[in-house]
Amino acid sequence: MAQRVTGYRKGPHTEDLKDLFCDENRPMTDYTRVYYWIYPDKLQVLARDSIMRHLSANDAAYFWLMKFFPMAFWVIWDSPKGYVYPQLRSFDDYRFLDPDEEVEIPVLLNEMPHERWPEAPDDE
Repeated sequence: MAQRVTGYRKGPHTEDLKDLFCDENRPMTDYTRVYYWIYPDKLQVLARDSIMRHLSANDAAYFWLMKFFPMAFWVIWDSPKGYVYPQLRSFDDYRFLDPDEEVEIPVLLNEMPHERWPEAPDDE
């Protein structure tokens, strides 16, 4: 998703994110969060340069999304204050580790959003 062979720059941080994913020694940007969760569904979803907006917020959140059995990954940047995703785990605790360092990452089997979240609208 970061490389996009035939694509062009669209989002405000596309080149930064491409460099981040292509260079393992590059530190995670402070405006980017990567969430993950169990995704037990058959439907595969790839969304790039997407926007989520809560009706109660003034600003939008930009994101990329990859969902395929058994995991989903959601890259979000410039998330406005007040947007909270409590049911999701992120890689924030590991953002400053050395690329060669190994860690155990918790994967919670009982915490996952609805199968069509965040690409399908909800009441907010």
